Amino acid sequence: YHLTNYFKPFIFTYLKICDKILINISEKAIIMAHSFMKYFRPLPELENKRLFLRRAYLTDTDDLFICMRNKNVCEFEVWSPHTSNIETLGFVNSLLIRYDNGTCTDWIIERKRDKRAIGVINLHDFSQSNNNSEMGFWLAEDCWGKGYATESAETILEFAFYVLQLNKVSCLCAAQNIRSKKVMKKLHMSYEGTLRKHINIHGTLTDIEVYSILRAEFHMPQNS
Repeated sequence: YHLTNYFKPFIFTYLKICDKILINISEKAIIMAHSFMKYFRPLPELENKRLFLRRAYLTDTDDLFICMRNKNVCEFEVWSPHTSNIETLGFVNSLLIRYDNGTCTDWIIERKRDKRAIGVINLHDFSQSNNNSEMGFWLAEDCWGKGYATESAETILEFAFYVLQLNKVSCLCAAQNIRSKKVMKKLHMSYEGTLRKHINIHGTLTDIEVYSILRAEFHMPQNS
């Protein structure tokens, strides 16, 4: 008991030092992301000829549930098919909270002709010191093969390179995801390599292919 009392001040001092280190690390991470995140407060609205990229709203829940309940849509995603629109509502609400916090970099992909939410696209994992980020997206199955994924990605790349002034944007996809790899090729992205057994997708450690494009390699899309 007496020894415990004796060491208490040292323990408290040690914990305070640990807390300070963690706080400093967190502050540095926030500072590193800040120069990019200011462009997402609020999330900018982007568009091209056929698509409108915007923030999510609660009214998108039913459209997104149609996408997110489909096992083919999430075949190569880390999330499982949604079983009810309540689950999708939770996803939408999480985006709304992040919009309010100024930390959300996810756009809803809206098809202009019927104002339907047909998917989600985002930029993530920003690195200020390396001036790059990653891009990810998914789309409703009935919208596959119509050019929507390529067009929305081109619009995001235009924003990333000409507004954020990033030097490089990367995309990761499962090695078996043939459709996504076709989109990467249409975007003129370069294959950089394969991360073997890199991500657990539905219980299986999956090979992940890495693609990227540099600002100097990007050409403004015709339909912007």
